[in-house]
Amino acid sequence: MARLFVAAYPPAEVVENLMALERHASPNVRWVPPEQWHVTLQFFGAVDEGLAVDAFGNIRSAPTVAKLGARVGRLGATQ
Repeated sequence: MARLFVAAYPPAEVVENLMALERHASPNVRWVPPEQWHVTLQFFGAVDEGLAVDAFGNIRSAPTVAKLGARVGRLGATQ
């Protein structure tokens, strides 16, 4: 079983802006590298990987535009 989710990866200029934000040190937080940063749009949970590949393999969708705001949330708190 695989954990299935749909995500959007931010463009390079957004990643650069996010990298400029201060990251507070915390023993309970593991910061991931920027190439793993994404916005989870929908989480489906554990699914059979073969079924997921078949189901999502034929989806065709037009591009979507999103706006990044000035507020940043971290672990349920707004900063």
